[in-house]
Amino acid sequence: MAQNNPDSNAIRFISEPGHHRPRIRRCLLLLGGGVILAGVGTFLIANGLPDYSVRRAQLTVQLIPLALGVFSLIFGVVGLISGLMGFARSGSAATDLIVDRDGLTIRDRRLLPWATIKEVTSIEYVNEAKIQLLWDKSELHRALLVKVVNASNPASEDIGTGESQVKVSLLRYPARDYAKNYQAVLDQFSRRKIVVKHEKKWKQT
Repeated sequence: MAQNNPDSNAIRFISEPGHHRPRIRRCLLLLGGGVILAGVGTFLIANGLPDYSVRRAQLTVQLIPLALGVFSLIFGVVGLISGLMGFARSGSAATDLIVDRDGLTIRDRRLLPWATIKEVTSIEYVNEAKIQLLWDKSELHRALLVKVVNASNPASEDIGTGESQVKVSLLRYPARDYAKNYQAVLDQFSRRKIVVKHEKKWKQT
C-alpha cells in the first residue's frame, strides 16, 4: 500500500509481492487456456476435422483455435516472466521511487537531487485494443521520464546534450491506493518550479 512517512513527508512507491499476484494469476489462466486451444487446433488438423467439403472453411475452423492458443501462450509466458521478476524484487531493488526533501530516490537507492532535475515528462500508458489479455485497468500504468543535468549519473541515459534521462516505471501499483500519491509527486515538481510535460503512450502489456 502507498505510504507517506510522517517525519519527512516522503512519498513512497515500493514494490510488494502482492502487486504482482494478479498478473501471475492472469498469466496462468492464459497459459492454461492457450494449451487447451492449441491442443484443440492441433487435434483438428491432425485428424482432418471437421469434415467440410470446402477446404477453406475447414482450415478456418482448424486454425482459429490454434492461432488463439499460440497467441495466449505467448502473452502468458511474457507476462508470467515479468510477473515473477516483479514478485521476486526485494530490498533496494524493490524501491521504484521515494520523493522527499533531498530529491528522488529511485531503483537501488540512487538519489537524484532536486537541483539536478531540469524537466519531467509524466507518461500515462493506455490500451485501446479490443482484446486486452494482460492489461489490468485497476493498475496505475504510469511512468516518469526525468531529465537531469548530470549526464554522468549512473542511473541515467545520456541524450547527447550535456543532459541525461532517467525513466521511473510505476507499473503494477493498484491505482486505488497510488493515484493520489502519483499526483502528489507531480505537485512536488510544480512546487519546485520544475517543468512537467504530459504524454500518453500505447502499451499492450
